[in-house]
Amino acid sequence: MALIKNRTVARSVVNLNLFKPGKVVEALAEGLGNPNFQIGQSIRPKINFEVHKRLKNKYLNIDGQPNPTFTVFDTISNNLVFTQTWIDFLIEKVKQE
Repeated sequence: MALIKNRTVARSVVNLNLFKPGKVVEALAEGLGNPNFQIGQSIRPKINFEVHKRLKNKYLNIDGQPNPTFTVFDTISNNLVFTQTWIDFLIEKVKQE
């Protein structure tokens, strides 16, 4: 019989409170009350990746560079990740439109 000692390893979390685009879409839809539309018999979400892409192109860039208030470049996934500030900003903008 062998005894196994529990061990805790502390690791820093790089992307704490940062969101990949899929999570931004989910949070945006939730913040807007999960609006849907119907095509024939199919009900689909109004907020999807295409909507996020259009909003990102419209509001994110300053002089061709991503706004650092809203984004951070993630070296692990080699992509932009978004802050909660970006999600809150988009919810307000979409509500105004």
